[in-house]
Amino acid sequence: VWGFDFNYYSKLLAYCATHNIKIIGLNVPNQITQMIATTGYNELDDRLKEILPIIDFNDKAHKEQFVKTMSTHMNIIENKDKLERYYQSECLWDEYMADSLAIYKSQHPSHKVLAIVGSGHVRYRRGIPNRVAKRTQINPYVIIGEQVEFDASSGLPEINRLPAHDEADLIWYTA
Repeated sequence: VWGFDFNYYSKLLAYCATHNIKIIGLNVPNQITQMIATTGYNELDDRLKEILPIIDFNDKAHKEQFVKTMSTHMNIIENKDKLERYYQSECLWDEYMADSLAIYKSQHPSHKVLAIVGSGHVRYRRGIPNRVAKRTQINPYVIIGEQVEFDASSGLPEINRLPAHDEADLIWYTA
């Protein structure tokens, strides 16, 4: 349900298969996030709500970050109800992935886990990391990949902005 070209991940998945590294899916079923984006969380059937993780919609900084990200989609940002439904959908997505990680870690406490997710789900530790921390008392290490141009003569990345000190533990610049 990633929505990205499978080839972006095929080498990583092949590596895991070759080295017997376990892969788990974290995503909430796409139909549920689509329902919330269309009708809103409050309109979900109560039986469905009972099997979903508890969702925190009250992180103001997370919401501001989401609104800033969505500001490139004017048809969403201008419609306050639609924006709220999309935010609720994003929160469920983050909570579900955090819950999936927390459940896995509780069942396999000695395992190290690498979650490959979009940067919007982890930037400033909002989204998944803070929700994992609430569930597990583990403070996840956050790495964000940033695509940049590289200078042909020096081979160094051309960084147009310096990351904020709390944006991630590591920014990984890639071509």
